[in-house]
Parts: sequence; structure tokens; C-alpha cells
Amino acid sequence: MRRRDALKAGMLAFLAACTGQDTQPGPGETDTDPLDTDDSDVVVGCLNPLTPHGTEAEGWTRIPLSDHPEMVDKYNGFETTINGQRVSIAHVDDDCFSCVGTVCTHSGCAVSYRASRNQFVCPCHGAIYGRAGEVIAGPAPLPLPVHPTDFDGEAIWVLVT
Repeated sequence: MRRRDALKAGMLAFLAACTGQDTQPGPGETDTDPLDTDDSDVVVGCLNPLTPHGTEAEGWTRIPLSDHPEMVDKYNGFETTINGQRVSIAHVDDDCFSCVGTVCTHSGCAVSYRASRNQFVCPCHGAIYGRAGEVIAGPAPLPLPVHPTDFDGEAIWVLVT
């Protein structure tokens, strides 16, 4: 049994126990799995391609790839300070970069990007955040602050206000 199927079965059993309702599909209903949706057009952590980055005068920061050549390859990241805020920038997918704040929402420890997981991790208590700052695991009560990013082929653009 795949891990996803086992988790789904467990969640359905839990919901049935808590609500007293049958979680199996009724006649004419389908058993749709929200985890199996086609999200191929969803790019998390990147701006919509139809919404280009602004200018430096509008608060966008341009980070040339020549300053960070490691960022040409996917699953690399670095930390920097922009407008007085410490952020982590990661190359999370093809031409897709994510920029999140580095302060864990649980206890304020420094979160860093882990290439092997393509996630942001807090070493203090094990909070794990996805590439869009969402909480995946651990004690963190809130997502990380996320800053819009764009990529023009030569530079990463980030808006940190």
C-alpha cells in the first residue's frame, strides 16, 4: 500500500470515528482524492508569469545569477538580508524561486533551506515548511512569511517590504 493510500485510509477512519458519518462515497458519488488533482499549472512560490516583477524603484530587489552562480541549479539556496529582513531564497523548481523569512514561527530559531528535502527546516524543534512557507510538520503554529519572487532568465527578483 502506498503511503498516500495508507494516510488517506487513516484520515477517513478518523473522520468516521469523530463525526459518526460514513465517509465512503454513496450511490452516484465518486471517490475523489484531493491529493490526486492535476496541479501541473500551479507554480507555488513563484509569481504568475502574467504578473511580471516591478522595478527597483517599486521596491523589488534584483539578484543577478552571476552573484550566486550556484542558483543556476535547482535545489540550491542562500540566505541574505533585504530591507533589514533576513530571508532565504531557494531554487525550488524549473525557473521557480521561493523567498521566505528565516524566523521560525514556533520559537524564533533560524530556519534554513534544505536542498535534500526541497523544504525549509528549523533545527530547534523540527518544524518543516514547504517551498511556499506553509507548515508541513512540527510545532510551528503559522507559515513563514513569503515574499513574491520572479525570474527573468538572468536575475532573481524579490519583493521584501
